[in-house]
Amino acid sequence: YAAALDVCDRSLPQSDYEAKFSLQHCVAAALNREAIDFAAFTGTARAELAALRERVTLRLAEPYASAYPYAWGSAVTVITRGGERLTVRRTHAKGDPEIPLSPVELIAKARMLMNYGGVHEADRLIDAILALSDDSVLPPLPEMPVFLAVQQNFGV
Repeated sequence: YAAALDVCDRSLPQSDYEAKFSLQHCVAAALNREAIDFAAFTGTARAELAALRERVTLRLAEPYASAYPYAWGSAVTVITRGGERLTVRRTHAKGDPEIPLSPVELIAKARMLMNYGGVHEADRLIDAILALSDDSVLPPLPEMPVFLAVQQNFGV
């Protein structure tokens, strides 16, 4: 869809931030790495993926262009060295309400984000958050500035 190309057609990302908004870089990373995490956007990763990224071409295509903004789908076609064409199509993007993350994926993403954000007891915090659905008493939160502020302001 046009909005994706307007914002994310960045064939030569110069920063981590630009790489996150480069469809070319994200496709190259998805094809080359086990997981897309913060390391996939660093200068090292951008350099490692440069040759593959240059081979990624973008184009507006139906039915995705007319489905936007109601669906954020796309298709990716890979042409192998032997000339075989492999295509994957998705009507909706993973993480959208139509294709939500599984509980395991959601916890893994939360853990990755917390670790990147400097939360040293991510699993303890995740367990505390998950326990909220049990109608049990909130377990003590890790002693981090953000949680100390919550405890002081809300008496948790």
